[in-house]
Amino acid sequence: MHSRPLRRPLIVYPLALLLLAGCSKEPEISSYDVPRDKSAKSDDDTRMIAAIFIRDNQAWFLKTMAPKEQVDKVADELHTFAKSINLPEDQPAAIEWQVPEGWETGPERTMREATLQLPDGEVEVAISKLRFPGNQDTYLKDNINRWRGQLGLKPAGEMDQAAGVLEIDVDGQKAWLFDAVGSSAGGGGMMPPMMRGNAPFAGTAATPPAAKPEPAEPTKPTEEKPAEEATTPAANKSRMIAAIFIRGDSAWFLKTMAAEQEVDQAADDLRTFAESISLPDGKPEAIEWKTPEGWQEGPERMMREATLQLPDSELEVAISKLVVRGDLDKYIKDNINRWRGQLGLDDADTMDQAAGVEVIEVDGQKAWLFDAVGTAPGGAAMPPMMRRAPFAQPAAESTPPNSEDE
Repeated sequence: MHSRPLRRPLIVYPLALLLLAGCSKEPEISSYDVPRDKSAKSDDDTRMIAAIFIRDNQAWFLKTMAPKEQVDKVADELHTFAKSINLPEDQPAAIEWQVPEGWETGPERTMREATLQLPDGEVEVAISKLRFPGNQDTYLKDNINRWRGQLGLKPAGEMDQAAGVLEIDVDGQKAWLFDAVGSSAGGGGMMPPMMRGNAPFAGTAATPPAAKPEPAEPTKPTEEKPAEEATTPAANKSRMIAAIFIRGDSAWFLKTMAAEQEVDQAADDLRTFAESISLPDGKPEAIEWKTPEGWQEGPERMMREATLQLPDSELEVAISKLVVRGDLDKYIKDNINRWRGQLGLDDADTMDQAAGVEVIEVDGQKAWLFDAVGTAPGGAAMPPMMRRAPFAQPAAESTPPNSEDE
């Protein structure tokens, strides 16, 4: 059985900032105006200050990206904050911080642990974490070069001052600070639109999966689904089978999306797997599963807890989890309609068979299964990166699996 550790709460120690600031002997950090394409306009100058902390199997990110003149005013404060992070020995996968005087904690945002807003209101620090897949040098280089891409800068071969990178000592451990200037119009191509700007000191994202027709009573076939499929040539149809499990304040997702005829051949196996999930009483935030015979565990990918590859096909099941935000009914509806959008289907008002949703019982608890057919080119309901995510095949996450914003 596979289980995932509970999310560790972040603990803020009031004296952490003062103690670290007093002990730090790090040299002053400078920003570097790295040469960029001559086409970049000076009035578009953007500065990014970011940091990476590797904690056990987690990578933590701090990130600020805004017009250079705004970041210049608070650069010293941002450097000081990054170096004030506390790395508790008794929580090897966590970081801790104290909100500096005058800063405010912003509203919750998906895929962020926290957002800190600076006094002027124009600059913020995004804090996030992702699973660290290993190979520290490659992971660091991929993320630094992605940030450079957001600034319109070319990838760097070495992670040094010329690349805008400084290795620093934080609470007795190694961390990396990135500070560079470029053009905001430059590097969007290296990451999906949603990831640009103040994404968790690096950028992140992922979306949830869905469910299938509700077997409350054997009802008459509805006309909505056939009507949606009738106008689409069979060769262009896609089918998605996905599931949602609510565990404490976590939502777990399974998702597969591929050509309809491919999914048809594995539909029974996919539904059986979703219904076989175990929900352990002793781990209220977790789910557990057994890899079916013949299936294989795929390589680690950012924003996924696991990827399972089906035999004799290109199908895969993506497994992920996110924090549940707000009203549960709305959360389920939003995710189902996001999936419908990926299939080119209209939003549904009611989460029922006509919407492709089935409420099922899994290990004595309610879960949601989504099963629908549509056109793959739809997808307007979510950014490209989010398509084919959790319980999807190699998703349109076109970024390298070793980068923090896959």
